[in-house]
Amino acid sequence: MSWEDFFGTAFTEIKKQLNEHYRVEDDDSGPPDIVAVKELIGRLPCAVKIVMLKTDRKKFPHLEDDNCPLFIYDFSRLTKLIVDYLGLVDADDREKLKDILTEHFPLENLEAIVEDFCEDLRVIGFYEPELPDAVIHFLFYDPRKELDKFVRDFVLHFETFFGGTVAKRYEEAIDYNSVFDLKPDTIHPAQELLEQDQRIRSFTRFNGDSRPLTVEDLQADVASIQLIPTVPEDVKRVFDRAKELYIFGYFRYDFFTISRHYAYLALESAIKNRYYQSLGSEVILTDRKGTLTVTFGRIDHQKVIDFCNRNRKDGWDWRKVYVDGKKFAFKKEELLDYLVQNNIITMWEKRLCKRGLRQRNLLSHPTSSPIDFPGMAFRSIKEVAALIDKMFSTVDRKELEN
Repeated sequence: MSWEDFFGTAFTEIKKQLNEHYRVEDDDSGPPDIVAVKELIGRLPCAVKIVMLKTDRKKFPHLEDDNCPLFIYDFSRLTKLIVDYLGLVDADDREKLKDILTEHFPLENLEAIVEDFCEDLRVIGFYEPELPDAVIHFLFYDPRKELDKFVRDFVLHFETFFGGTVAKRYEEAIDYNSVFDLKPDTIHPAQELLEQDQRIRSFTRFNGDSRPLTVEDLQADVASIQLIPTVPEDVKRVFDRAKELYIFGYFRYDFFTISRHYAYLALESAIKNRYYQSLGSEVILTDRKGTLTVTFGRIDHQKVIDFCNRNRKDGWDWRKVYVDGKKFAFKKEELLDYLVQNNIITMWEKRLCKRGLRQRNLLSHPTSSPIDFPGMAFRSIKEVAALIDKMFSTVDRKELEN
C-alpha cells in the first residue's frame, strides 16, 4: 500500500472517530474550544512528511518492525492530502536525522531532543506549543500493516497532546469587554472592603434600641441559632453559609438576600437528607414493573438519577423507581408527605416547609433582583433552624453512625 493510499484511508477513519468524541449541538454551537477543534477536524487531512528509521531491534526490543516511521504532520497545510517521503535514515545516524528535522521541523533545542530520542527510541512524539503547525509522531511499528492501531494512536495523540493547541487558531470567542468598551472593576484595598455598607446605617436593633447596628450585633443575632448534632454535616455547611452571609451583610447589604437564599437551600437539603436517613443503610431499588431490582447502600437523589440514566436502556426511570417497595420520593410534595406520614414533621410544619421551598424557588429563579432587609434574613435563618432541628430530633445517633 502506498503512503498516499494509506493516509487517504486513515484520515477518513480518524475524522469519523474524532467527530464522535468531540460533540457539539445540532446548530454546531458549543464551548469555543470544542467548536475550534471541530473546525480543525473538518479541515483534515493535513500534509504529512515521512522519515523512516532503520532500527536495530536487538538494541531496541520494544520496536515491532525493522523500519519505523517518524511522521511530521504539517497543520499549516490542510484540506488537501500531500505526502512527502523524506527517505530512510539509520537510527544511529543522528547527524542526518538532525539535518532532516532542522529543515522540516522548527523546534528549539532540536539537537538535544534528537540525542534523547535516539538514545532509546521510546518518545512517541513532540511538538512546540508556540509553533503548533508541526507535530512529530513516532510509531514503534509500520502502520501500513496495522491501520486500525494507527488510527487509535493518532486519535489518542490528538486528544491528549496537540489537538487543542493546534485548534486555538480557529477559536472565535467574542470579547464583549472590547466590543462594548467595558472597564474592569476597581480594585479596592482591604481596609476599604471592610467598611460598613452605607445602607445599613439606617437600621437599628430589632428590640427598638435606637443605636445603629454593629457587626457585633449581627454576630450576636445568629450566635445562638444552632443545629443539633444529628443534623448531617452537608446540611450544616449550607446553613453555616447562611449565618456567615448574614453577618457579612454589614459590609455588603445585598448579602442579606443571599443569606435568606442559603437558609432555604439548607432547608431543602435537610428535607432530602432526612428522607434518605429514614431509608436506612441499605435499600432495594425496583423498576416500575417490578422486574428489575438492585441493592444500594445509602442513597440520595443524584445516585438514583445517575444509576437510572446509566441503565435507561434496561428500563430504569428515576421518576418511576421504587425504594423498598415504595415509590421513590422524588418531588418535593412527595418528600414532605413522607415526612408527615412518618411523624417526622406535622402538617403545620409541612406548610412552613412548603413556604420556605417556595422562597427558595423565587430566589433561585429570579426575574427581578430583590433586596431583603436584615430582619427578613434573621427570621428566615431562625425559622429554618427550628424546622431542621425538629426533623432530626428523632434520629438515633448510634444508628446514624452505623
